[in-house]
Amino acid sequence: MLKADNPSRLGVLLAAAGCKDSDAKEWNRHNFRKEAEQLYDVREGFPRMTQTLLSEAAVSRAVHDVTYKVDLSVAETFLCDATVYRELEAKLCS
Repeated sequence: MLKADNPSRLGVLLAAAGCKDSDAKEWNRHNFRKEAEQLYDVREGFPRMTQTLLSEAAVSRAVHDVTYKVDLSVAETFLCDATVYRELEAKLCS
């Protein structure tokens, strides 16, 4: 498995995506800045839509591709602390 956090393999990943020159204008049209990152424990009570909830609400089987937005300000009790985040990060990057 290739990991993007491995600098020596990043070029391989970019080339696989069709990027021959990471400094080329067409690959740098957009840029992003991470302002915050939060981890939530999605468990019972977290604001979500599941197949079970839709079934219980008797939603028609003809309904497809449902989208929704979650107001995370009501999910503050599900926020994980920095310790949980670091443990998960270590597990995913090992």
